[in-house]
Parts: sequence; structure tokens; C-alpha cells
Amino acid sequence: MANSTIVTGGFVRIEQTPASLADRIFAVLIDYAVCFCYAVGVIELFSRLYLSLDSVMEMFLWVAPVLFYPLYMEVLNGGRTLGKMVMRTRVVMADGSTPSIGSYLLRWLLIIVDGPIICYLGVLFVAITKRNQRIGDLAAGTMVVKEGKYRSFRINLNEYDYLTKDYKPTYPQADELTMAQSELISRVLALKDESRPTRINELAGKIRDSFAIKEVAQTDEAFLNTILQDYQYYALEAEI
Repeated sequence: MANSTIVTGGFVRIEQTPASLADRIFAVLIDYAVCFCYAVGVIELFSRLYLSLDSVMEMFLWVAPVLFYPLYMEVLNGGRTLGKMVMRTRVVMADGSTPSIGSYLLRWLLIIVDGPIICYLGVLFVAITKRNQRIGDLAAGTMVVKEGKYRSFRINLNEYDYLTKDYKPTYPQADELTMAQSELISRVLALKDESRPTRINELAGKIRDSFAIKEVAQTDEAFLNTILQDYQYYALEAEI
């Protein structure tokens, strides 16, 4: 499953994994089961109390909690219904921020389109959209993500002074570097002990071998600095 990568206006890069179609279906089924148990429980309670659901108020007290369940659970529980809690998913904005009440409300209102009334059209959209978004998500600018599978890191803009609009990466292979690999390069370049030259030489050789970089008209240290800058270009500038 592809990650969704966002660079926010505050220069926080977020990698988050959209919840799969199976995750979302199981979460909905769990929520349906919760609502069903509530509805049956209310009927049983009224039956034991020799009451009937024949007044508007009684019907409202029976139907409203089920009808509004997804909305108030997501608003009050950080984008999670009970089903989402079990499946370890939650609703977030597509940029990784917390949805507003208006966003929650809009995606809830569009359940009428996404759900069983229009033949579960939302299932189709979750299956075909890049971020696994149903129609309500697309309209509200939200997405459902897997909890614990997104990472963020803050970028110090002072480190990017050299990145101008005309910056051209030297090594396109830098786009394949991971965050952990870039941090390793930074740590090795920051070494100040006597092992620094050896470790720079070993790391530069390993990177060249791993990414099949044949000819390098630079010293090992200059090569590491360049590939790190190229990585930063792909990680930040190419996403904005």
C-alpha cells in the first residue's frame, strides 16, 4: 500500500498510510454491530418497562444515537468510531491535520451517497482513489489513515539556504534514499573524531555500490554532501 506524503505549510513532512478497503469495511461492520446492539437493547428495555416506541420523542431517542453515531464519535473521539478504534484507523485531513467540525459534518452528511442508499458507491471510490477516499472524504478534504503508521519530522529552513529555484540534483538516485539513510549520512559527516575519514570513505563506497553510481568526480565527503542535498531537494522542494 502506497504512503501518502505531505509537506505542510509549517514544513512538516508527513508520511501516512491510508487505511485499506478491508480496514474500512471491517470498521463499518463493527459500527453497524454496535448500533444494532444499541437498537435491540432499547427495544428490550422499553419492552421490560411496558413502554412502546409510539411517540415522536421516544422514536427520536431510539433513532438519533444510531443516526448521529459516526458524527459525534469522530468529533468527540479524535476521528475514531468504535470500529475505527478496533481497526486502529482514524480520520484526518489530507494534509495530516485534525479535521474541523465542519469537515466531520460534511463527510457524515455524504454517507447518504456513500452508503447503502446508493449501492455503497463509497466502496468503489475507496477502491479506485489514490488515498482510499470515499466521496465524503473527497468533499471534506479528509482521509482515513492507519494509526501508528505515519511519521513526521520538522525541517529547519536554515539547512535549505542553498536550495534555490534553479537547483538541479546531481544524483537522481537520491530520491530513493530513506529518512534513516539520510540521517546516517548527516551523522557521519558531523563526526569529529579520528574515525571520520574512514567512515566517510566506507559509507560513500557503500552508497555508490547500492545505487550503482559508477563515476563520481568528487571526493567521498563532497559526494556525501551532494547526495544529501539532492535527497533534501527531492524530499522538500519536489513536494511543494
